[in-house]
Amino acid sequence: MTEHDDLTDLYDRRYFEQRLKAALGTDRVAIVIVEIAAQAGMQTVAEGVEDAGALALLREYGVDYAQGFHIHRPGPLPED
Repeated sequence: MTEHDDLTDLYDRRYFEQRLKAALGTDRVAIVIVEIAAQAGMQTVAEGVEDAGALALLREYGVDYAQGFHIHRPGPLPED
């Protein structure tokens, strides 16, 4: 795969996500992704969880794991 293909693929995914969000709304997109993952036996991780409200919604949606400033602030890498 060439660099152009990688960039085109990234653009296509972003375009798809934008169209999906516009058609369904961001919340519905998240719910559908969680449902598809569950049906496929996969677990989900939400990134960028900034506040308690977002965490509560993610729990309601059935997200398995979350990370972000609300969970824990970034810290230094552990020593070897």
